[in-house]
Amino acid sequence: MSCNVIYHNGQGEISHFQSERERGIRWGMEESENFRRNLKRLREERGMDAKSLSISAGLGERGVKDIEEGRSQSPKISTVFKLAKALDADPIAMMGVTSRPAINARLAEFLDQYDEDGQEQLLSALSVLPLSIPTKQ
Repeated sequence: MSCNVIYHNGQGEISHFQSERERGIRWGMEESENFRRNLKRLREERGMDAKSLSISAGLGERGVKDIEEGRSQSPKISTVFKLAKALDADPIAMMGVTSRPAINARLAEFLDQYDEDGQEQLLSALSVLPLSIPTKQ
């Protein structure tokens, strides 16, 4: 699994994920705002308060509140990952950086038992089967 490391500067955040760096993509305040909104939403959905989340993530309660209330505009990537782990969430999705298609949990679990070559073989075999079930357009 590859990891996107984000460094902060005065104009925003610079991604050092190679393909994005080559294209010159810069992460700005939109991703920070997405993270802030998603952090609060997920925390509330899980019935946690800022204190219990901070304990689960190994962070200070004030830091969690500062992010949620917009006082901390650009949290460190380690903070993002700690909070996402404590919420059992995808940190990249929390930032709104990428949209990932929803996949059935049982299907994901099934595919996890195969390496990339095995998954390609399964995909090839499935692609020749006639489908009588509806597909997304």
